[in-house]
Order: sequence, then C-alpha cells, then structure tokens
Amino acid sequence: MNKTYHAIKSQYFWPNMRREVEKYVKQCRSCQVNKMLTPKHKAPMEITTTAEHSFDKCYLDIVGPLTVTQGNNKYILTFQDDLSKYVVAVPLGQNDVVTVARAFVVNIVLKYGTPSILQTDQGTNFISEMFQNTCKMLKIKKIQSTVFHPKSRGSIERNHCVLAEYIRHYVNEDETNWDEWVPLCNLCVQYHRTFRHWVHPI
Repeated sequence: MNKTYHAIKSQYFWPNMRREVEKYVKQCRSCQVNKMLTPKHKAPMEITTTAEHSFDKCYLDIVGPLTVTQGNNKYILTFQDDLSKYVVAVPLGQNDVVTVARAFVVNIVLKYGTPSILQTDQGTNFISEMFQNTCKMLKIKKIQSTVFHPKSRGSIERNHCVLAEYIRHYVNEDETNWDEWVPLCNLCVQYHRTFRHWVHPI
C-alpha cells in the first residue's frame, strides 16, 4: 500500500487519497492471492563475501519443472551477478546438461561476458563433466553450494520468489503462457530491487 501511495503522490493529490489507496489495495484480488507477505525483521550484522566488481562472482540456477507451455518450455534458467544483483531468466524446454550449457553460453556469456566465479547447486546438470569442461574452456572458476545450505545462494533464491509473484499476476488460467511473460516479469524484478517506489501495473 505504501509503495502505491507514494508512487501516486509523486504525480497527484486528492482528499482522503491515502485511505482510498489503502482500500483499493486491500480489495485487489490479484494482490491478495499472488503477493507473498513476509514479516520485516532486522538481520544481524555479518561480514559478507560480496564481490567487489561486477561479474567477479555470479550464480546459476534452474526453476522447475513448471507447467509445460505452448512453446514447450518447462524450466527457467536463472543467472544473477552477486554485486549488481542483475538477473537473466531464460525459459528452457529441458534441463539436461547440453541444453543448460548451450543456454548459458548463448544467452549469458555471448551477451554479457564470462564471470570469474560461477556458483551453482549440486544438480547433475551443473556438476557434469560437460558443464565443468565448458567452464574450464571459458576460464570460469566453477564452485558448488554445500548440500542443504541454500543461504549461500539466498539472493538468487529470493529472486525466484519475486519472479514467481509477477508471473502469477499475468499468466493465463491454464498456466501455459508463462514463458511469454518471463522477459517482462524479469524486468519487474530488476525494478523491484532497484526502485523502492516503483509499482507494477495490475
């Protein structure tokens, strides 16, 4: 409600505006069904290992399996830079090592360059010899997260939640067109992290 109010307040004003905005948001069925409310709490101060430069350290992960779309996509390959938090999301039809390695090279390396360090989970497609050799040829240091320790990739996991929220707002009833919304919803994720008062259209 506060983000919506401040976004409108920057352009308009009318009597009882805050009350009307609050009422509108509370009656928005799409927001009530799809938005995830998380309690606010202060995290303890910790020394982090955040990279000092963009593409020094990046994360790669796969979301799915999801509902098969009309374009025969079932997974989403996600890539995130540790420092800037820039995210790339690519719909995939399969999650085998050949498909994942090709999508990583074509959609990330050829467009943005090679990261110095690439961290993944211990999925078979990421720890396979072919993917390891792909990273070796590109001079990327490949590391894996510890099993049952998702906090080491907490930032990209959080982005998955936000991306899913946006997709749920726009996907059709049978959920077979989510891949068409991935580029736009991924852009919304960037704004979600960058601009505090940005409000997505409903």
